[in-house]
Amino acid sequence: MPLWKPEAFQGSLRSKGYFEGVYYKLVDGAEKEILALIPGVALGKDDPHAFLQVFRGNGDYHYLRRSLETFSYSRNALDIRLRGTSFTGRRIILDLSDEKLNLRGELGLHGGRGWPVRLTSPGAMGPYGLAPLMQCYYQIINFDCSISGALELDGRELSFEGGRAYVEKNWGRSFPKAWIWTQTNHFPGGGISLIASLADIPWLFSSFPGFIVGLHLRGELYRFATYTGAKLRQAELDDEHLRLRFEDDRLGLLIEAQRREGVPLAAPRLGAMDGTCEEYLGTEIEIELYRRSAGVGRRIYAGRGSCAGLEINGPVEKLVADLLADKRPPKQARNRG
Repeated sequence: MPLWKPEAFQGSLRSKGYFEGVYYKLVDGAEKEILALIPGVALGKDDPHAFLQVFRGNGDYHYLRRSLETFSYSRNALDIRLRGTSFTGRRIILDLSDEKLNLRGELGLHGGRGWPVRLTSPGAMGPYGLAPLMQCYYQIINFDCSISGALELDGRELSFEGGRAYVEKNWGRSFPKAWIWTQTNHFPGGGISLIASLADIPWLFSSFPGFIVGLHLRGELYRFATYTGAKLRQAELDDEHLRLRFEDDRLGLLIEAQRREGVPLAAPRLGAMDGTCEEYLGTEIEIELYRRSAGVGRRIYAGRGSCAGLEINGPVEKLVADLLADKRPPKQARNRG
């Protein structure tokens, strides 16, 4: 079933008020070029269509609208195609040409792993991935993989040989009411990837706060999430800075990010891409993972990551206040799975 293959297409092109999109973040070997590609479908009531969003770290942004007739997908794997493009877990092929953008080439994606999928926990959302009627579902498809190949953008070659990629996806009806998201897999020495997502999640006639944080550290995944019993212990946010501290019974993780003004990307509301999502590509993140012992933190890892993506959208002050107060999800959602 697609539910236990979250990388595969989850919806139906006959649905109304539905969206599905895959987010590829690509960084070249020199860490000079950061490119995000987001293919998907927006099945809003009045304007159903396929799309591709192209977003560069320098702020260039394009929204390419395509007819649904040009979109195809797989129920068994990540394999989606729309006019002039093909996206899988191992390859990206682009042949785009219009009055605003010329982008061609082929990239290979090699190695890596996603968030583990288990019978009662189909991916990053854990048991909440089994809860029905969530407005948005989420999965990390690949924490960190290498890139081969090159692209030609408006007549200029962009080599991605030796670069790194990150892949995730979202599907459902709408993005959360408020969220904070940050990700990088560019730490010294390699083999390290961080993803942190906090959200006020609409569900049925209410909403609840939650978070998913994963640190993939040289073969081991350290998880801090609402469903693992972890807590948000500290949150500081201003115009230039973000600081978050998560803890569970054994471990703690401190995340500090530089905040920058983002670019408004299209985001789903009831399946239509008429919302906005402000994202910045290219910030820096400092992290510290530590083991808690008798009230004393013993450092496991500390490092500074570059080429990070950062999104801060909606009334996040209320979101972090609810998380700090340990406001819990509804019992019906907690008991699913």
